[in-house]
Amino acid sequence: MGIEAVEMIAPLVPGAPLCRATAPGSSLDGVEVNFKGGQVGAENYFGVLLEGRVF
Repeated sequence: MGIEAVEMIAPLVPGAPLCRATAPGSSLDGVEVNFKGGQVGAENYFGVLLEGRVF
């Protein structure tokens, strides 16, 4: 995939920040990713992410 770095860009919810990948020369360069695990976030978690509402 060529990802060299992942930088936090916004605290979407505690424990699951919104991040941006750096992958020079790849179509993934600049893609936003979110790492979520377990019981992190409310029931509307994915709706908040989809709508781009960052708190």
